[in-house]
Amino acid sequence: PISIAGWGVRESAAAIGLGLLGIPAEMAVAISIILGGIIAATGLFGGAYWLIGKLLFKNGGLKSVSKYKLFWKR
Repeated sequence: PISIAGWGVRESAAAIGLGLLGIPAEMAVAISIILGGIIAATGLFGGAYWLIGKLLFKNGGLKSVSKYKLFWKR
């Protein structure tokens, strides 16, 4: 890998690619940073959701909810 989670490469590609469409480089980089932040926030939210589920259902906790297997796999 040449970057961590695509940071830097994504911004460069956005500046070049969107520049071809006539969008200023500063705006293209800002758009890319915003999209990267959204992707990171989504990943953090999903990771927290997964971790909380693991902690709640550890050792058979919350059996009344877990019997329905709504979101958590056992």
